[in-house]
Amino acid sequence: MRALPAARQPAPCPPPGAQRSVARSQARRAGGRGEASAGASCRSAEEPRARVIVPILTNKKNHQGWPQVVSQDIVRHVHNLKSTIFTVVGQVDGKTLLPLPAGSEGIEDIDLENEKSMERIDKSLVYAMESAIIDWSHQIQEALKKESSEPLLQGSNPNPKVELEFWKNRCDDLECIYNQLTTRKVRNMMELLERVESSYIPAFKTMLMDVEAALTEAQDVHLHLTPLKRRLEDVERVEFSEVKPFLLPLLHVVCLIWVTSKHYNMPVRIVVLLQEICNLLIEQAFEERREKLHMYYEPGQEVREWDFSSTMVFARLDTFLKRLEMVEDLLATSLDLMKLEKIEFSGIKGKTLGQQVLDMYEEFQEAYKVFSERTYDCLDLTNTDFEQDAFGFQQKVEDMDRRLGTIFIQAFDDASNLDHAFKLLDMFGSLLERPVVAADAAGKYSVLISMFSRALDHARLIYSRHIQAELKLGSPLCTRTCRRWLERCAGRRSCERESRCRLITSGTSHISAWTLLKEEG
Repeated sequence: MRALPAARQPAPCPPPGAQRSVARSQARRAGGRGEASAGASCRSAEEPRARVIVPILTNKKNHQGWPQVVSQDIVRHVHNLKSTIFTVVGQVDGKTLLPLPAGSEGIEDIDLENEKSMERIDKSLVYAMESAIIDWSHQIQEALKKESSEPLLQGSNPNPKVELEFWKNRCDDLECIYNQLTTRKVRNMMELLERVESSYIPAFKTMLMDVEAALTEAQDVHLHLTPLKRRLEDVERVEFSEVKPFLLPLLHVVCLIWVTSKHYNMPVRIVVLLQEICNLLIEQAFEERREKLHMYYEPGQEVREWDFSSTMVFARLDTFLKRLEMVEDLLATSLDLMKLEKIEFSGIKGKTLGQQVLDMYEEFQEAYKVFSERTYDCLDLTNTDFEQDAFGFQQKVEDMDRRLGTIFIQAFDDASNLDHAFKLLDMFGSLLERPVVAADAAGKYSVLISMFSRALDHARLIYSRHIQAELKLGSPLCTRTCRRWLERCAGRRSCERESRCRLITSGTSHISAWTLLKEEG
């Protein structure tokens, strides 16, 4: 068979009647080439084995001496084999090829106006043609019910190029089907069935109208989606950090498709495209374009808003972000629990509490080792093993957090003074921000405030005593202390304390005096 001419670039489609006239003109020019004239994309489906086997087994000269029933059965099986090969090879090429019925080889040569020719037509040929219409109907319905959303519904994550490729292939396939249904041989078959008043003629006409409507739709969609190809290439050729300037032009084309396409401006289709863009790359520019969609309409033109939920578009993105948050929480938890190795306690219970924390650290290391031994991709959304491992790890961490909260309370109660309490807080650090530990430690904040308040009261008492002593002795206590230090340092090597004392006694500084008082005891 000859290969058919390549499919035309989609253009505004003429009315179905005009399409039919064009197709019939093409079919007349094609003459009696049968399936070979079906269209560019419908290449020959005759496999070498079929080209050898079929002529041999269907040649009646090779049936001499055979019973007629056997001969007819062989011919029928051979024709079924040929039709199956024809159909399967078409499926491999992504095309719907319609096998012609047995005995239709010379049907285009029959003179349908001649009554004698009509009388010589075998009834089995009429039955075969009616059976072919049934088979074609099943094939065509299978082609018509295909949707671009199938990959998404099957759980895969296609990008927008899959959408463009789907509509291009659909356009080519439907054009191939339409050209097959309007060849001269098929038209003669239908005229013959009309002459014998077959009840299958209305079914064929309905089938042809469905193909015409679907072809018109596919050509319109393919025409309007084609400009997306360049914008998608712009997005794909740059680094992620540089992609933001290309998002607005991409969504600009999407908005134009929504406004101008007669067959793509419906939520069920635009959502598929936006989901695929989301799979490729999507961010806040979506909401911005959604709010400004009215700018794409002419004044006075009815605005069709994108009133569908954004969750329909960003479902996979939201799931991916949740997975990222899960990984982030896992790493943050690991960084927190790594600090257990460096925690040391003082006081009476210090050794016991320190051993408990060390045991928890080893337990954490053992639990975290599960992730380092796994070979899966933690960002693969179809991978449930990671979620199960993360859930098990989180359960163990929660148990450790409860034990860690108990240890903190015991260490805090064992702190002898405010200084030790603040050192304990600093040592635990971000561990106190973990929800379970924070809940246990919350009750100690009031105790800490009380300790701090008592320390301030004690400092105020010391200060008051020094002030009273100064009033009683008649000279600043700090100055007398500094003079005593200078007397002790007389004849000795100068030191830092001597320098400070001289500054204080001269009235230049009063800050270091409290340090000297503390050293004096």
